[in-house]
Amino acid sequence: MARIDVVVGCDGIDADAAWVRLRAAGGHFRTLDWTGISMAALVRNDAHMTFEGTLEQITALRDTHDPLWIESVDGIEVVMLEKQHPKREAILRMFPQRLGERWMADRLSAQDAAMRMFQMPSPVRGGGFPKMVIIMIAITLLMIAAGIVLSIMKR
Repeated sequence: MARIDVVVGCDGIDADAAWVRLRAAGGHFRTLDWTGISMAALVRNDAHMTFEGTLEQITALRDTHDPLWIESVDGIEVVMLEKQHPKREAILRMFPQRLGERWMADRLSAQDAAMRMFQMPSPVRGGGFPKMVIIMIAITLLMIAAGIVLSIMKR
């Protein structure tokens, strides 16, 4: 499952021509390049779903906030936008301008979002092969090389 973070409030998101900046819990910032965002949408029809754990804020704020779903190479960000806030419309105008066809507006249902959560791969830390696989390959190659050297020395 993909990494998912929840950001609460229109004051927790800022956008520029090159990036979207999110203020996560604890006050630290995450900056996403627009080109790294694969899809964004306002999630619709989520009233029947109950979220727990990290996502329980979505359920708790449902009456006063709308979930803005942002998928990037790092995972999923759910920004809970107040239904009434002076910055809301400006924030939402940036997404179609910067994302084009990657902006799904309100065409993402809660069921589709839930399915996407489980289909997205977890971000790979460090990338590539796991270290243990590399070590095993190196040991195997060393043993083959040692066998070749020993067979040549016996001749």
